Amino acid sequence: MATLGSGPGTVGSEPGSDARCPKVSAEQHCITEVGVARIRGPSAAAGDLRGRHPIPGPTRDEYHGAGMIDLWAAAQRFIGRWEGPATGRPGRGRQVREYKAILRGRFILGTDETCWIPTPEEPHGLVHEDLSVLSFDRGSGQLVLRGFYGEGFVHEYRCVEADGEGTRFVFEAAQVENGPPGMRARETIVFPDPDVLESTFELAMQGGDFEAYTHEHLERTPS
Repeated sequence: MATLGSGPGTVGSEPGSDARCPKVSAEQHCITEVGVARIRGPSAAAGDLRGRHPIPGPTRDEYHGAGMIDLWAAAQRFIGRWEGPATGRPGRGRQVREYKAILRGRFILGTDETCWIPTPEEPHGLVHEDLSVLSFDRGSGQLVLRGFYGEGFVHEYRCVEADGEGTRFVFEAAQVENGPPGMRARETIVFPDPDVLESTFELAMQGGDFEAYTHEHLERTPS
């Protein structure tokens, strides 16, 4: 999940002097975040999910021109642990994500922690944490991603676009709890490879267009 850090033009902050990342420097990055997995692949948790537990929602769904795609099955790509560099308004850092199936496979729980390298504006660096829950809304036929941020923000994203291969998901939140009036958020998650996850997080202020805030390029790592 994307991060809301600090520094010029950023939204919210979390002091980076956290004991878990006490010596983050330009040469040493520290981050932990919960990752995303694939529908099929080496992940036993993802591969066994459909056989062990019923997957909620319709088996097939024609969605925003994507053709016939099982969205909940496609969402199993998220399950796993992912790690890699993060860049954006807070500067440069490193992130680790991890997603896992919970509650009989009907939800996917995600967590992440990102450590940003110290900057002149933030000499101790910043630590960002968030938690997310992914589900399938049968009524709307949409994936729903609820995000809870250490800075106090809460987002309810809905998947407004998904491609026919299940390798690109666009989530938008029409409002941000505890954010400025009219703030909106968007996260685009792409799987260019089964073991690569790229995330672009964007924000829009009241009456404005979306602008990129952070970007992560993550690779699947052993859990």
